[in-house]
Amino acid sequence: PGDFAKMTMFANSGAEAVENAVKVARSASKRPGIICFDNAFHGRTLMGMTLTSKVKPYKFGFGPFAPEVYRMPFAYCYRCPFGLAYPACGTACADYLEEFFISHVAAEQTAAVIAEPIQGEGGFVTPPPEYFPKLKAICEKYGIALIIDEVGPLETAGGGLAASVRRCLEAAPPGLTLYLVVRRSRIDQVRACFALQRARLIALPSV
Repeated sequence: PGDFAKMTMFANSGAEAVENAVKVARSASKRPGIICFDNAFHGRTLMGMTLTSKVKPYKFGFGPFAPEVYRMPFAYCYRCPFGLAYPACGTACADYLEEFFISHVAAEQTAAVIAEPIQGEGGFVTPPPEYFPKLKAICEKYGIALIIDEVGPLETAGGGLAASVRRCLEAAPPGLTLYLVVRRSRIDQVRACFALQRARLIALPSV
């Protein structure tokens, strides 16, 4: 999806896709820091577990974890971590990223922000529509990659991204689970437009 040149890498698992997305972001930016979110789930490899929020059952007994990973609150309107109410809050949870750069990791040392469009392990948490555009604008301001780790919405969507991925992979055997990293071909120019998608073909609707 998107009207721009792309590069795609197929992998064996979602965790491997996450690991490679982080590697590409760090290599392209020459920065070490990765920002993730409360209640996130990104896999069971070392970096995947580091990015994952829940200790039990995923992380308990498997430390120490990867360095230079920083965690901030997600947009959870039902139980707002800032004690505010939407929409009067003005999506302060997205604006908080600017403060996070001061108190936790400098923007100049941040390679990527990784997030799920809808958190699954967090309780199917859906951020308000203004959240990701704000987050993306802040990332672009500082030349930071925004990595979108998408699995649940991709499997159930009736069109758009799901349809595009299905058309791209329609030659694959039925039921095969494929994982891929899709990014702009010139990540050195537009580092913030970074997409990571996992496509489970058997679950996608016909197009």
